Amino acid sequence: MIGKPRPAGLNLIGTLAVMGGVLGLTFGMVITLLAAIFSLIGLDLFGFSGSVLTLGVFIGIGVMVLGAFWTGVGFGVLKGRRSAWNTAITTTILSILFAAAVTALGFYLAAIALVPALILLFYFTRGNVRTFFLTGAGPYVASPMLAPRTSPNIESLLETVETARTRKCQNCGGMVAAEVTMCPYCGAPA
Repeated sequence: MIGKPRPAGLNLIGTLAVMGGVLGLTFGMVITLLAAIFSLIGLDLFGFSGSVLTLGVFIGIGVMVLGAFWTGVGFGVLKGRRSAWNTAITTTILSILFAAAVTALGFYLAAIALVPALILLFYFTRGNVRTFFLTGAGPYVASPMLAPRTSPNIESLLETVETARTRKCQNCGGMVAAEVTMCPYCGAPA
């Protein structure tokens, strides 16, 4: 692993953020389209008036925007990017404000979204999580096999380069190893 060890649960949160973001984009589109269609045709669905259905368009757009943000946060968290912490905190606060506003408008089931948002806000403000993102932990490599390789000593590297040198034959122009005295292609002294 390169950099500092990842805090526990970061992979799970990143994966859930991506999945939640994609679901938010999808449900936001569905809410927006259904609210727009029902308000245009004047259908009184479940006792909602036309103005509430028009409000559903704006709620759907808000869900789509938050879904896009959460998708970006998820990928940033999974990659261990420095900017992921700021984006996660901002998106969590926006999600809390959006859920509170929708709840205040009378959609009381939106209050359920406050629970995971508050848990995420608590998690991302923990010391080890904040330190992981803000100290430039570097890219996360899951396996040491994927880490960049370094030579144990420079002398062996220089020795390898020295033995691999070649030169051109003066007679035929063929590439001849540096230690060879006769050209293997034309037989002339190299």
